[in-house]
Amino acid sequence: MAKNIKLATWGTRFLAWLVDVIILGIIIGFIPVNTWLFINWGWFGLSFQVVILLLYWTITEGYKGQSLGKMIFNIKVTDMKGNKIGYDKALIQAIGKSLILPLDFLIGLFISENRQRLFNKLSDTIVIKEPSKKMKGVKYEK
Repeated sequence: MAKNIKLATWGTRFLAWLVDVIILGIIIGFIPVNTWLFINWGWFGLSFQVVILLLYWTITEGYKGQSLGKMIFNIKVTDMKGNKIGYDKALIQAIGKSLILPLDFLIGLFISENRQRLFNKLSDTIVIKEPSKKMKGVKYEK
C-alpha cells in the first residue's frame, strides 16, 4: 500500500517562511545593539540575522522537520519518502532560504516536479502536508 504524501503548496510554504522571519525578527530586535553578536561579519558575507535564520532552520527542521511557521501551517520537511531528515540535509536546504530564497525558488520552479526549491533538490528533501496516518510505500499527490 502506498504512503500518501501530499506536497505543501508554494503559498503555504511562503507563509510559514514569513512567520518564521517575523518571529525571529522580533526576537532579534530585543537583543541589545551593542552586544558582541552584532559584530560586522561582512568578511564572511553573512549578517548576524542570516546566521540566526540558518541555525534556526537547521536545528528545528533537522530535529523535528518543522519550524514554528511550519507547525502553524501543518507542513514539514522530509526526505523523498516522507521520512525524517537529519541535520545535514536540514543545513543544505536551509542555506537556500536563508541566503538566496528568490533565486533558490526560481531555479527550483524549472528543475523540479515535486515543488522543490534548488536547495531542496540538492538535499533530496520535500515539504509535505503533515500526514494524518502512516502507511507503507510512497505516492505523491499535488
